[in-house]
Amino acid sequence: MILLTFAAACEGNDGTSLTILEPPAVNQTGEVLLEGIQRIEGFYAMGWLSDSEMIGTTPSTEARPHLFIRNVVKGQNKDAGVEAGTSVNVSPDGKYAVIHQNRAFKVEMVDLASGAGTRLPFDTRGTEGSWMNGNTFLTATAGSAQVPKLYIVNTDGMIESVSLAQFRPEQFIVKVEGKDNRLYTLDSGNQLTVLEKGSLAVLWQEGEVTDFALSPDGKQIVFVADTGSNQKSMVIAESSRGIQRKTVAKGRLIQQISWSPAGDKLAFSAFSLDQGMTGLYVMNASTGHMTSVSYQQNLKSSIEWNPSGSSFIVSEMQPGELTDTLSTTVYRLK
Repeated sequence: MILLTFAAACEGNDGTSLTILEPPAVNQTGEVLLEGIQRIEGFYAMGWLSDSEMIGTTPSTEARPHLFIRNVVKGQNKDAGVEAGTSVNVSPDGKYAVIHQNRAFKVEMVDLASGAGTRLPFDTRGTEGSWMNGNTFLTATAGSAQVPKLYIVNTDGMIESVSLAQFRPEQFIVKVEGKDNRLYTLDSGNQLTVLEKGSLAVLWQEGEVTDFALSPDGKQIVFVADTGSNQKSMVIAESSRGIQRKTVAKGRLIQQISWSPAGDKLAFSAFSLDQGMTGLYVMNASTGHMTSVSYQQNLKSSIEWNPSGSSFIVSEMQPGELTDTLSTTVYRLK
């Protein structure tokens, strides 16, 4: 289904859920098409190791459950030999993972081939972090009476800490990404700050931001900001200075924005109380062409692309008395 424009039933109705701005002509190239949807029961995927393998968890009553690797083609699971965590950040090459144990306040970097893990000497709390490249992971942490710090962790064990002296202690970092010589942070006050890596000079800032995502090549940034009563706007801009902006969608709630590995597509979820246009959407980043791939959305799970950008996953967890009910939905694109 191709989405063009959605509007409220009458002027002033705040039930408007999603508006795609400047929709392309029907015959415009770059249309994103859905090939199929596959639902995997009993597996909660947290990332991709390759186009055919995902890593995640299965239902377990064990005190220390393991992660499993699932072959999507064969439908088989194998024990990864690694203790499961609250979240798993897989490196772009699928060789390493940063595993967060939020309840134990523990973070480990694991070599997935050998299963060997190294506990990182800090607690990130609510910040999961992101991979800057195949061997460098970026995250953030802060104590109750300290200014926020960024940590740049290499797979060879080297750790560099960066103190953000221009931030107040209460401005803890909720999301951080980096590319080349720039760092991008979103703090608890909904302020997006772009810093030069070496000098930590502020290049530009944006207020009222609820989420953001940096394109894989680092040239573009997409962010969601509050722009009115019950309204959020999704904006794509040039990343180094925040210029050349284009608002591509507006809605009551837009989040979980995720670039495909090639940076040619954007997936995100939208939610509205009127239940009219709630779901998952994929946008062609070049043409702005928007496609609905599902009326359902899961606001608690991230959108994870496979390496080729041909599919993405969204996982669900329903708490149970003995074990949780787990599932993963795979969206395959043409």
